[in-house]
Amino acid sequence: MGMSGAAGLAVGAALKRVSRTIAAAAGVVIIAVQVLVWQDFIVVKWDNVESKLKPYLDVDGDGIITEKDAQHVLEGGMGVLSQVRCWPARCTMLTHVSLLSTPKRPNK
Repeated sequence: MGMSGAAGLAVGAALKRVSRTIAAAAGVVIIAVQVLVWQDFIVVKWDNVESKLKPYLDVDGDGIITEKDAQHVLEGGMGVLSQVRCWPARCTMLTHVSLLSTPKRPNK
């Protein structure tokens, strides 16, 4: 493994740890809010929360957050991920993998 492979491995491990920490923290906050609501310590105006978030989550504009909205967001995210660009010197491993996986044409 080269230097760029080691750096990629380190960055991947760091991002995995950070994303897990953020997801765990978000989960703890949501659970804490729900417990506080359940114990009547706070009152959350869910209609207000929904009206604030709906413009961001309702991407097809039908006024209802549905499976189609989630599918649209997922497809948009995959579109962004598929547009990865890199400098030639840094794409050597990807180039070698793509050369190995391309089918060879029979000679005529």
